Amino acid sequence: MIQGPDGITFLWRGNCIIVEIQTQEGVEWDDSACDKNVQGAIGFTYGWLPDRLVRAFLFAESIVCGGEGCASAGRSVRFYVTWSQVPWLRTIHTDDRLEIRMSTALADLVEGYASIYTAERESLKQALKEENPSGLQLEAWAARPDASFSRWLDAIDNHGGDSCQPFLMPKREVTLEEVEDVKGYSLAFYAFAMTHELAHLTQGASCGESADADELTREIACDEKAFNWLARKDSALPHAFIAPMILFAHHQLRLEPLLAKEAHYAPGKSYSDENPAARWQERAEVLMNRWMGLCWDMDLAQQTSDNNCRKGWRAALIHTSQLMAHPLPGPCGSTKSLPRPLIQADPTAARCLRLREEDTDQRVYIRDGDPPVMSQTQRYKNICDRPVRCNLQVAMGTVSKLESEPEQWEPYRSRMFPFELGPGQIHRFAATLEWTADEKRMPSVRYPYPPGQDMDLLACEFTGPPQAPAPSTKAPSCQEVNDLISSAHQRFENLRGRPQESTTSGVRLWEMREGFPDAEHCRVGASETRTWVHCSSDDFTSEDELQEEHRRFVARLLECLPTASAKVARPRREAGDPHVLNTFVEDESLPLWFRVTRVTDTTEPPLHRLSVRIGLSSFHAAP
Repeated sequence: MIQGPDGITFLWRGNCIIVEIQTQEGVEWDDSACDKNVQGAIGFTYGWLPDRLVRAFLFAESIVCGGEGCASAGRSVRFYVTWSQVPWLRTIHTDDRLEIRMSTALADLVEGYASIYTAERESLKQALKEENPSGLQLEAWAARPDASFSRWLDAIDNHGGDSCQPFLMPKREVTLEEVEDVKGYSLAFYAFAMTHELAHLTQGASCGESADADELTREIACDEKAFNWLARKDSALPHAFIAPMILFAHHQLRLEPLLAKEAHYAPGKSYSDENPAARWQERAEVLMNRWMGLCWDMDLAQQTSDNNCRKGWRAALIHTSQLMAHPLPGPCGSTKSLPRPLIQADPTAARCLRLREEDTDQRVYIRDGDPPVMSQTQRYKNICDRPVRCNLQVAMGTVSKLESEPEQWEPYRSRMFPFELGPGQIHRFAATLEWTADEKRMPSVRYPYPPGQDMDLLACEFTGPPQAPAPSTKAPSCQEVNDLISSAHQRFENLRGRPQESTTSGVRLWEMREGFPDAEHCRVGASETRTWVHCSSDDFTSEDELQEEHRRFVARLLECLPTASAKVARPRREAGDPHVLNTFVEDESLPLWFRVTRVTDTTEPPLHRLSVRIGLSSFHAAP
């Protein structure tokens, strides 16, 4: 055993550093893989790392569930650090053990970020103090052209197409005064990474997302869980884990051929295409969008208690958005990846997609950025029984501010998002785009809204034959309904008095047929007598399928609530309007009411939709 500089002991075996945090009798480990293809003295080179990993893991456990050992739940716990040019961290767990494995490349990039960003921050502080002796103006971060972290990204990007050699990290001596700051920045990222992995362990592999979500969407869900947990603690600004993700993206795309070779892929295969969870730029964009939306809303409401939104958040976020705007590099070397086959656009395949969060559109504008940017997050679901491959475009443009003028949309910036979805699967994207405006025109964003709106921005094709649907029908269990009723006032009472159609966070619904996503953003409605939450809806391919799901869902609610009754209300409608049928399930003895809504529109293209609202009954007083 070797003792690191901070007192943590570890085992050095071949290509591995092994740290055992918790030991249980009878658990045996097979470490023979560490002896293959030994590349260097990893124990000497990375002997400082175990302390940071252990501290980050224990901190993550404390915020996930309250104390040491609560997330690992009696398992033996080990860290493995192994040589690799790919930045990765993953968890393997069984009933009696938890393995957390990470690469040296991830440690190199995180430590490089921490040391360089520390120097950048200190140099900017000094320059600003000299220019403004009365005090430091954090908002001036974004105005400085001498950002060394940005120059590091430029250096990576400028080597695209050069010979494929491992990219050297920038070297700089860390002063004694900087040591704790460097540790703090790197610990912030490791804490985020450990919290993400514990989210997989404690919240399920999908972290509350639908079981039908694709791999990238599941990883994003765990990122957001980690973000939410860290936001409740006095943690670093999200820059500390978003900026390293941006760095990972540039590093990975630059070394694509080397990484694919290390993973033993066939010639021409892309590492990024084969590993959707390693789309770091997209994951970073989702977190930046979340940070932006959270703090922008709080700023408008003059609420500053959230740790992610304390003084300087706006400047830090603008700085991060500038890093995000760096163009991604091309691969090294002369060997090109196989080009993606062109999509043979099939309108029928494109109509298989449905927006999953049309009622909870997550869009935020930064108006004082340089440049100003807009972030947009959405989910799409494949409702057909065939897999599809798509190119989705998000476009930013402008329209006239004058109501008297025709609404002619003029393009400004756009981005393309390729993805593949199996039957029933859900894909999530995040787009950050520059925007512009003047005294006559204002920004306007477009993205496809299947099956009918802005479909020129979506091209899809089928990639396989029809597949038998998975047995995914899952009505709410009675335990879930009873849990919701018992916590009704805790969940809903604080919503009274909220502006109608505002958003809130932290309200979670049970799964429906496809599994509602963890409803971090829901539409809140309020009237004189009622408060309710509407988080999502589900689309179907036929009226028969919609009617069967509606029947099954209402029957399940009545089975769980034997004193309740179902009342059908058919609102008046004009000719040509969609047919809407509302079924209310409620009882005066219950604190909650449920409204199951069936919507049918037979115009072309047809619409068959089911949605659920859950609200707090006005006649049931809080205890």
